[in-house]
Amino acid sequence: MRGWKPTETPSFKVLGDNLFLVEFVNDRDKKRVLEGRPWVFEENLFGVEEYDGLTSPANFTFDKVSFWVRMFNLPLGCMSLVVGQQIGSSLGQVEEVDVDEGSMGWGAFLRVKVTIDLHKPLVRRRMLKINGSSTLVGFQYERLPKFCCRCGVLKHGMTSCSANTSSRKQNAPVEYKARLRGPSPKRVFGGKLGHKAD
Repeated sequence: MRGWKPTETPSFKVLGDNLFLVEFVNDRDKKRVLEGRPWVFEENLFGVEEYDGLTSPANFTFDKVSFWVRMFNLPLGCMSLVVGQQIGSSLGQVEEVDVDEGSMGWGAFLRVKVTIDLHKPLVRRRMLKINGSSTLVGFQYERLPKFCCRCGVLKHGMTSCSANTSSRKQNAPVEYKARLRGPSPKRVFGGKLGHKAD
């Protein structure tokens, strides 16, 4: 509730294990929560989806979530809407690229909002080829919850990872590091840069 900051208190109904129906008193609070995704509670992902009133709770999957992804080491000429969409589409479905009115992004990184599949490993980097030369583009995910450092999947922790089936694999170095977790900027709703600013 501290994170959502509703103007009126919503009601929670338990539908099953870790499954709740949240009823908002007004559309403004509901919109704020949906636009503010992803939400994290005690370092765990708190999946939020709009309910159509027709789907059976047994059919809820919560297998996709949107993250703002920071892309590092891009040449300035590639900090653009087009390149952001191209690289972002290799991670999942691109929702938005954080660029100015000239379709360019400026700064240490380019931000792209991407819907990713929670069953797939997080992507750590991509090789970008420009005019015959290669650049390694690194990624960080804003508001990234706990994830499996062995295989990079968000749906389970290391103790339940299938990559831990042998003692050799259990003693192997982890492939995914905490540096995938980008800073969590404050949320400010109601504007183009609303996702930038908690």
